[in-house]
Amino acid sequence: MNPDRVHPDARVEFLAAARYYDDHQPGLGAEFMKEIRRAVEIIDANSECGSLSEVEGVRTLRVRRFPYTVIFDSLTSPPFVAAIYHERRQPGGWKGRFS
Repeated sequence: MNPDRVHPDARVEFLAAARYYDDHQPGLGAEFMKEIRRAVEIIDANSECGSLSEVEGVRTLRVRRFPYTVIFDSLTSPPFVAAIYHERRQPGGWKGRFS
């Protein structure tokens, strides 16, 4: 992922989740990273993918196999990834990244 297109907090979330999964099952962190990168590739190919959020111009794309969602600004080109968010933690905590 290009660091210029990813919010610093999203990068921290991404790396922390990968470490967590790898600590629990070696190799699972790499699988998580692969699925996130796959989701970002889909977003890059079609910024209209995923679901609309309640924030204008912000869309979400659920990641396969893991309870994570990539939250991105679909109005920028290329799309800006604001969060890589666990679906059960702090719902909506990412909204402040779009001010």
